[in-house]
Amino acid sequence: MIAPDSAYPLLPAELTQQELSTHFSPTVTELTLANQKRQPLARLAFLAHLKLAQRLGYFLVLTDIPDILLKHLADALKLKKYPKRKEISAFEASGSRSRQLVIIRKYLGIKPFTNEKWSWLEKLSYKHAQSKESVNDIIKVMLEELVHHCYELPGLSGLQSMAQRIRTQVNDKHFQSITENLSEANKDRIKELLSKKQSEPSVVQPLASP
Repeated sequence: MIAPDSAYPLLPAELTQQELSTHFSPTVTELTLANQKRQPLARLAFLAHLKLAQRLGYFLVLTDIPDILLKHLADALKLKKYPKRKEISAFEASGSRSRQLVIIRKYLGIKPFTNEKWSWLEKLSYKHAQSKESVNDIIKVMLEELVHHCYELPGLSGLQSMAQRIRTQVNDKHFQSITENLSEANKDRIKELLSKKQSEPSVVQPLASP
C-alpha cells in the first residue's frame, strides 16, 4: 500500500492471503537466519522485522502489526505456540530488538537514517524542488534519494514537514526574483491595482468578464 499521492510505502490495515504469500513469505535462507535464535519469540520477531523492512523500507513496532501477518510468519517457522501480545510488547522494549535490527540492516544492505542526515536530505531535496511543483513530488524525490543511498526510510510526517518547508522556500525565492526584476513603475502599478476596492473598475476586470 502506498500513502496517497506520496509514493511512501505503508502496511495495509488488512492483508489478503495473496499479499501474505507474495510479499511476506520467507525464503529458506531467511528461515535459517531466524532459526539461529534460541527463543521462539526471538525467531518470530527477527523474521517479522526482516520481511517488513524488505517490503516497506523501514521498521515497525511489532505490536502495531496485524495478527494475520505474525501468524503467517509463525506458521512458516512452525512455532508450536503463538506468543501473546504482552510478550511481543516486552520483547520490543528489550535490547534484543536493537541487536536484531543491526543484523537485519547488514543482511539487507541498508543504513539507519539518523538525525544528522536530515540536513543532507534537505539540501538534495531543495535542489530538486526547483523543478517540482507539488509537495508530493518533492517527497517522491526524497524517497528516490534515500533508496539510492541505501537508507531506511524516516517517518512520513517528517518528510511531509520538510517538503512543505522546502516548497515554501522555493516559492518565496521565485517571488523575490520576480519582484526584484520589476521596474519601479510596474511595482507602483501593481500596488495600485491591489489597493483598489472590489467595487471599483479595474483594468483586470474586463479580462475576467465573459
